[in-house]
Amino acid sequence: MKKIIGFVGAFGLASPGLAADTYFGLTAEIGGGYDSNPYLREGGGGSATVNGSLSPTIQFVTPTSTTALSGYVARTEYLQHNRNPAKSYSVDLNHTQSFSPRLTWTGGIGFSDTTTSLLDPIDQDIATSSDRSRRLYHGQGSFTWKQDALSTWTLSGFANKAEYGNGGSSTVDRLLRDYTTYGGAIGYSRVVSERTSLGVTVNGSRINSKSYPDTTSIQPQLTITHQFSSIWTLNAGVGAIFQKTSFNGDSHKSTNLGFNFDMCGTYPQQTLCFSGSRDTQPSGFGGARTRTNIGLTYSRQLSERSSITASGNYLKDKSPAFFNQFAQSIDYQNATVRYSHDLTERLSAGVQGDYRRRHIRGEGTGDSVGGLVFLSMKFGHLKQ
Repeated sequence: MKKIIGFVGAFGLASPGLAADTYFGLTAEIGGGYDSNPYLREGGGGSATVNGSLSPTIQFVTPTSTTALSGYVARTEYLQHNRNPAKSYSVDLNHTQSFSPRLTWTGGIGFSDTTTSLLDPIDQDIATSSDRSRRLYHGQGSFTWKQDALSTWTLSGFANKAEYGNGGSSTVDRLLRDYTTYGGAIGYSRVVSERTSLGVTVNGSRINSKSYPDTTSIQPQLTITHQFSSIWTLNAGVGAIFQKTSFNGDSHKSTNLGFNFDMCGTYPQQTLCFSGSRDTQPSGFGGARTRTNIGLTYSRQLSERSSITASGNYLKDKSPAFFNQFAQSIDYQNATVRYSHDLTERLSAGVQGDYRRRHIRGEGTGDSVGGLVFLSMKFGHLKQ
């Protein structure tokens, strides 16, 4: 384990004189299979697939901080279609710093590029714009202060920018516009019993869109964390979403229900989680859209070398009626089952099956059944 003395990252963060342990890891995966309708188009045909991905990570760890630089590159070729491949890449730099036993800061910056809806079929902008490229730049940070043994305060902020590259010849493609969104949140929670914490948060955000409506959102929320047993824990919040959208001197106000929950049970050999949320997301067509998501994940260690994971999601994504010309609605469901077996400490192989269905109002419904076999190799440090 390599030692680096006085490492100063992009955030200027490991204190001089503190030794930083460095960990490097890389996961490479290749696979091949078949998808009955990769583009999720109504009546679409199937295709054999070949895919690959790389996920490098480097971490610098001191007694009071952790800095991580990670990347991801993925590409899928569709052999029976004369179309561009599904591809994306991303880079993220994240840091956690403990200034004292009471005060902690976390933050990060990142960039991603996605050139097809196949890698994000629930994203309304990309789903309606074929092979259009979208670049996302993001940054966020938050402070957590433990006032005492019972009370905790949080203060956070973020800023994101989306840019659409060249590509696509449809009317919808030509009408997509870049946007910027920024905002912050303040929250307070207090332990009220051995197993329960209650709190309140207020989130605020602003979406500035090039040529299209701008939207301001305020979301107050009551929160609860409750441990039912040593196995089951609930984190949840419920509140309202207040929105104001302005365009050409006119404005539109709306109020919607907002919520989030995450309930997990952790057993010795398996984990089961239920999750859900309802919030707002920015749009390349201006304004904000409402997104509702309900999901389930399950994982089980079958043996020392074998494991299985399964997940399912239902998502509804709706654009505001204020901008009627592109007020599309998307319903998306997916289910995935993946089996993996460790051939060695670093090499694993397995199989995966998927089902996907997407309905876009006004454009029809497409569903797909797919499967693949994969081989995965780990390099560098192995997490314990």
